[in-house]
Amino acid sequence: MTTIPLTRGFKETVNARVQRDSAFATALLDEAISLFLNGEPETAS
Repeated sequence: MTTIPLTRGFKETVNARVQRDSAFATALLDEAISLFLNGEPETAS
């Protein structure tokens, strides 16, 4: 599996959205938890 490095701009964009949109933050957390519990921790991070 090839991983694509995330650019700083993308990370900053997501972080800014998390800070201003609690529903988005909750959805990201729900997805990460589901992936982790289903045995896909690499994807969850």
